Amino acid sequence: MRKSKLTWLLAAFAGLLAGSCSNDEVVTAMGGNDVITFTVNSDNGVQTRAGGALTIPDGKKLRYIMEVYDGGVFVENSRQTVLADESNHSAEFTYLRPQGKAYTAVFWADFTNATPAADADTDVYYDTTTGGLDAITVKSSSTEESCGEAFYGSTVIDEKLSTTVAVELKHAVSMVTLKTTAQLEGLGSVKVTYGKADNTNAPYSTFNALTGAAAATQQTIEKVNEVNAGAAANESNPYDFHTFYVFAPADEQNLVNMEIKMYSATAPETPVQTFSVPSLPLRTNYKTNVTGNFALANDKLTISCSADWGTETLEPISVWDETSGIIPVPGYGFSGGTGVIDNPYIIGEAKDLAQLAANVNANEDYANTYFKLTTDIDLNKKNWTPIGLDGSKSFKGNFDGEHHKIKNLTINSSNDYVGLFGYVGGNISNLHIIGGEIESSTTNSGYACGAGGVCGCLSYNGGIANCSFQGAVTGVTAGGIVGVLHGGTTPTDVAIVSGSKNYGTISGSGHTGGIVGYQQRGGVCGCYNVGTIQVSATTNWLSTTVGGISGYFYYGSIIGCYNAGEVKAELGGEDIGAIAGVDVSNVKSCYAVKLYTKNSSETTPPQEFKFGNGVWPTGGAGDIWYADGNNNGEFTCTSMTSGYYELTLSGCKFWKDLGAWNEGGATSEYPKLWWEK
Repeated sequence: MRKSKLTWLLAAFAGLLAGSCSNDEVVTAMGGNDVITFTVNSDNGVQTRAGGALTIPDGKKLRYIMEVYDGGVFVENSRQTVLADESNHSAEFTYLRPQGKAYTAVFWADFTNATPAADADTDVYYDTTTGGLDAITVKSSSTEESCGEAFYGSTVIDEKLSTTVAVELKHAVSMVTLKTTAQLEGLGSVKVTYGKADNTNAPYSTFNALTGAAAATQQTIEKVNEVNAGAAANESNPYDFHTFYVFAPADEQNLVNMEIKMYSATAPETPVQTFSVPSLPLRTNYKTNVTGNFALANDKLTISCSADWGTETLEPISVWDETSGIIPVPGYGFSGGTGVIDNPYIIGEAKDLAQLAANVNANEDYANTYFKLTTDIDLNKKNWTPIGLDGSKSFKGNFDGEHHKIKNLTINSSNDYVGLFGYVGGNISNLHIIGGEIESSTTNSGYACGAGGVCGCLSYNGGIANCSFQGAVTGVTAGGIVGVLHGGTTPTDVAIVSGSKNYGTISGSGHTGGIVGYQQRGGVCGCYNVGTIQVSATTNWLSTTVGGISGYFYYGSIIGCYNAGEVKAELGGEDIGAIAGVDVSNVKSCYAVKLYTKNSSETTPPQEFKFGNGVWPTGGAGDIWYADGNNNGEFTCTSMTSGYYELTLSGCKFWKDLGAWNEGGATSEYPKLWWEK
């Protein structure tokens, strides 16, 4: 449990304030500019209610909490709780700047009881004391849903921080509102149930205000409320009869399955109407509306996500039902477009993506054809057949994901090349796989098979740019983005993976890498890995290589990449490296943050692959590590020499910022790609 006291230094500071000296004298006594004052506000424009003031529920007060963390560890006695100023809903905290270290101040705001007025420590709706601000849970599922609003934020405390800091908090929750288009005559209450124990779309029940991440657990959550049966409602003016708040992720939509039961006023234990809402989208700082005639059994409900708390409108997620897009349809028109560069085919729903797979696997390669993804897609954990099964049935078109997400990609296959795409001789860009579970059971080895988060094999003049993978990949040859990267021997046969990241777990019994499992010629540039890369099974063939970026590396180039993930090999005969498992001759300007582990012993990577003294590359103009907050992601690759198949880069802009690597320090901030927030 967190202790609601200040550090002894702050106590000393308070004692000085109680004396006769002035504020200036106090600051001087504490070491000049070492006392930092935080002004925290949870009601600032679009980050809370759009254009409106924060509403305080009756009988409640807004309270703020601050905790300080050293890395991810709570600093003992750093917790402070303050009731908000009632005139502007803000609060002030003070903290003594740590000397020679970087801490993180974490803030939380929610509602507590108005009486006793001074008891700011009392948790009403959220439990912030048992686990602290890095493990907040819902304290009560009471009918006081109006007090479920909550806010969070953080800032790094270091030597560069000003002595006065304004902190603007954002919502930690999604708001769900049930709207009826007809009077609820004869009805008395509603009960919403979501997150059943067997529900794969589990609710987020724990929130980490330090990282802004919400954790999902499979449990049942109920929300109960009385309804006003006499309230007028129609389609143009629906009645909001039930509103509640739930944790949700900040950078993506979460899907939950929800059941809504309406109860009679005279028989409150017997449901009159029951509605099932599959795949309800939730996202922090957004409002999800469920609208329909709740007085009519089995009425069709409309789901929408409004931007009342955010600056953008959420697009709906298209969920694959496994029955569409199975049979090839020659000349299929998708959701629009003509397939040319200025009017690409539109992948506007899940069945379009499935139809693309069916057509490619029936030998329609879509060479020189263009596609654009316009929605997030949930593949619903149904077993997916990759787009392009092998070299004779490959995708040769151009697919722009427009930074949409493919969620719940599940593959369990004996095919040699598996991923969302199997075999690719075209281009894939701006696509992000979330929650992927990819497993290949093929017994082939080397470049004859590949399992990858985005594609199994990228061949010859193909390219993958600005993509990411989160989940797990398992196979003989396995990579976070690409299983096998197979470039040609001439400049026109370049195969390149650029501007991409892996934060999944990659497990192989052969060649295994954070970005690419097996790389023969071709290039990997401006990429990084933060996932765990491991050899997980006994191999029955001679060569086993493991690397943070590329497992097996034969000619080609790896330029301007870094690995911050764990690389492990325990079988005994592996070649292992922080960047590449074998052959580092054309590895340039690459860095590894962590050591790799072989046979349970940590081994120091080659010095040129290890950060030293907390210094990143300078990243000046023309350098592979050039960083610009306004980076537009332009990437050009001018040549590949045929002698050593070495990639030569020109005009590259991969990075949004270079971060700050603190060797052995409290915080580590790694470079972010231009498309990352």
